[in-house]
Amino acid sequence: MKVAISLHADAERTEWHNEFESSLSLVRTAIARRKWLAQAYISWYRGVKKISLYEFIKLDDSNCEAFRLMCNLRNVEGWNDQQLLELEKFAKQHCK
Repeated sequence: MKVAISLHADAERTEWHNEFESSLSLVRTAIARRKWLAQAYISWYRGVKKISLYEFIKLDDSNCEAFRLMCNLRNVEGWNDQQLLELEKFAKQHCK
């Protein structure tokens, strides 16, 4: 019975990891396509550089969803700050 509980816990961790990975992938794709989303990510991650949210109204539905996912990344079970940091580096490359 302990093994079953352990396997169940591992399955839940895998599910959480997959949800985080999926969200991260969608945000990464959006950042690669829209410079403003790259800037928004850096602002969200560091909280230092402020951006105008006016550009949000110019986003299509998929980019709006990516923005919402981005704002919620730290609330997804299994989130990983190292991966968020790597995404910040990626975003910085797309701000140039």
